[in-house]
Amino acid sequence: MCVSWLRSVNPNVCHDVRVIRSKVLTAVHGFPTRDEVPERKPILVNQVHGDRVVEAALAPTDADALWTSTLGASVGIKTADCVPLLLEDPVSQRVAAVHAGWRGAIAEIPLRALEALGSEAKNVRAAIGPHIRACCYAVGEDLAERFAKRFGPSVVTRRDGQVYLDLSKAVRAQLEEFGVSQIDDVEGLCTSCDRRFHSFRREKGAPGRQVSYIVCEWPRGAGATSL
Repeated sequence: MCVSWLRSVNPNVCHDVRVIRSKVLTAVHGFPTRDEVPERKPILVNQVHGDRVVEAALAPTDADALWTSTLGASVGIKTADCVPLLLEDPVSQRVAAVHAGWRGAIAEIPLRALEALGSEAKNVRAAIGPHIRACCYAVGEDLAERFAKRFGPSVVTRRDGQVYLDLSKAVRAQLEEFGVSQIDDVEGLCTSCDRRFHSFRREKGAPGRQVSYIVCEWPRGAGATSL
């Protein structure tokens, strides 16, 4: 994980805030904290906690992931505890942004996004951004059983009479199932623990959202010879 310090564009905030950046992605991207905004205004969709993936040209529409191969285009998703997943293929020069809450994860939206990207698994790089972690994400027995059945028992932990779900393991399992090996999980940052981030569970009511983004823009020389 790399952390860049940027000046907030909010005139009421005079301190520096962090934008989390992945160590594996080469395209322009970021996982901003609550006081930061994307460097490039991203194309967004109307997120509905489903498994629909669309090309960015179709936005705005109901979906939970979008991809683009248009040079310079930025795609993004909003989260407050759900998993923000960014994907890139430097060979075909395509990028995708994926919103994966528990509904999207169990519906396998990471796999749907990888299929839509149309890339060979060996060329794909993935970054899992800050989200609510197993330290805080208490769920019911029924949901835990569904996840354990699909992704294995390691996605569920039990302590003090509570059941906790590890969404990052469920997302990673799908990436690995597809054959992706270059995966960065931004050092396990938890939106519920870390007050730099909005958290639906911690804030309750109407929390704000982080907008994670990735731009179809590459370092000089990226492409078929870069991997």
